[in-house]
Amino acid sequence: MKPFSYRCPNPKCRVVLSIPESMRGQSARCGSCSQEFMVPFVVSRTLRKDEPQSPPMRKAS
Repeated sequence: MKPFSYRCPNPKCRVVLSIPESMRGQSARCGSCSQEFMVPFVVSRTLRKDEPQSPPMRKAS
């Protein structure tokens, strides 16, 4: 399964994370700021190319 991109919900971080499909519905932690969050089953929209980019993608732990 292909990982999907998800932006950290912490407003001070907002790093784009690479989340494995198998993590949907489970809790994860941002590798950058350690914010814990619930991985959504459905991502509401894709990240646009013209959106300001955060540092490189990191894997959620």
